[in-house]
Amino acid sequence: MNIQTLPYLNCLKSTFNSLSASLSGNPDIAMQIGAANRLLDYMIEQRTAAPKLKADCYAALLKLLPAIEKVVGRPPAAPAQVGLPSKAEEITPASSVASAVQELKAICGEAEPDAFDRCLQLAGQIQRHLFALNAPPAMALCKSIVRIEADYNRKFEAAVAAQSAASATASTSKAAATARNAKVYDEEKLLDFIRKSFPQEADLGIKRSEFVTGGYSKFTVSIVLSNTRTLPEDIILRGDASGGFGGASVVDEYRLIKAMYDHGVRVPKPLAVEETGKVFGSPFLLVEKKPSTIIGGQFNLPKPNKSVSDDVAAQLAAVHRVPLAAAGNRVSGANLRTSEKVLDWVKGSFSAWRPLDMPSPVFETAFEWLLRHAALNDKAPRTVVHGDFGLNNILIYDNKVSAILDWEFAHIGNPAYDLGYFYTQATALSSWEEFLAAYAKAGMPIPDEEQLNYNILLGATRLGTMICQVTRSFTSGAEPGIAGAVVVGDNYYEEMIRRISGALDRVL
Repeated sequence: MNIQTLPYLNCLKSTFNSLSASLSGNPDIAMQIGAANRLLDYMIEQRTAAPKLKADCYAALLKLLPAIEKVVGRPPAAPAQVGLPSKAEEITPASSVASAVQELKAICGEAEPDAFDRCLQLAGQIQRHLFALNAPPAMALCKSIVRIEADYNRKFEAAVAAQSAASATASTSKAAATARNAKVYDEEKLLDFIRKSFPQEADLGIKRSEFVTGGYSKFTVSIVLSNTRTLPEDIILRGDASGGFGGASVVDEYRLIKAMYDHGVRVPKPLAVEETGKVFGSPFLLVEKKPSTIIGGQFNLPKPNKSVSDDVAAQLAAVHRVPLAAAGNRVSGANLRTSEKVLDWVKGSFSAWRPLDMPSPVFETAFEWLLRHAALNDKAPRTVVHGDFGLNNILIYDNKVSAILDWEFAHIGNPAYDLGYFYTQATALSSWEEFLAAYAKAGMPIPDEEQLNYNILLGATRLGTMICQVTRSFTSGAEPGIAGAVVVGDNYYEEMIRRISGALDRVL
């Protein structure tokens, strides 16, 4: 692609604007056209704004290089082995770093727009060495490199937003990047399973069933029953699906939901679980459907609502108060130290991120810092941790939590993880301080600032890794669907760079 493609992109955008106006009565089609429109905005700014922003990035790095050259020859003040797999286990020799500095100097000096990925790759290599030196001048330079990359992504995201705002179909909020997993299954087999599980429901029927939007690793089916006696009419089926983003099977999830329900946590009432996979094609669970709505998510942030914020905090405290014995020893992390579980997550995220070929000093620094400070997580008493505690998994009704969903990433560990993962949404609903105060008022001690800051960074880095996976799947053509288009067009990657860099600012 080159600059001559801009007329074609602008023509497509004009066409989508017209289509969006004429099909505004169809929400599904309007959402897809909107996502395609934002993807065009992204492509247009890659050709217009990005070259200038890359030149600014080069200029900022060029100013840092003399200071970097002064410190790269110093011996490291920390052990070489820090736990990262693959290439990052070794501290880059000073001679290699010196070569990287010279190559980076050439790229920045010539301001080569097409060499930006190589620029980030070299900056990441230098960053690893600086981080390993573990001395104040080196750490200050690390922080500066992180800020340069974050600044580029912030300005590029702003340029895309401005381009979108100039469109007649500009989106007022970010779309939900969810997928609608679906497959063929035998409804009669499902009905037979429900009848056998509940013998008093011999006359039970299924009025209708439909797959609903969800994640990549589970099937979600909304089912309306007829002729019920003891069962609710509206139930939800949640079944295992193949995919690279999944956690525990619904079989283990069901056991945990039942434990939560028995201890007064607001989860959907558990009804039954099918473990063999012979009915639906994979194991599934059935729960009661709760009347409610989703008010936001990690990217589609909610409007301020202190009542909701206080109740969400109180319900999170209720989760963390459930006795470990009730959860059982089959829950992930039950037989590990918290720091061991954290290291598994960090190393797993790094192993997933590294092959994606999306070089980033911000990600490099985040992984290194998280590995070196994982022991912070052993400071707190262990609790049940939801593991994906976000508004996309929390149903709200009348400004109260009606149900906490999707327990596939639940584990035993430090409660600070759920708090840190919810940080951005907490600040959108009210404030971080008010959210923590409501959590404490509900009977749970607030972890210290070190633990909270660690887990704000950990949550952002894990989520950022998943965004990288979806982005690369889309840009490589492996997954060309609407979910990937939303992630790219709505600048989720750029936003995660900003969030991770902001979390790094708290700890470096």
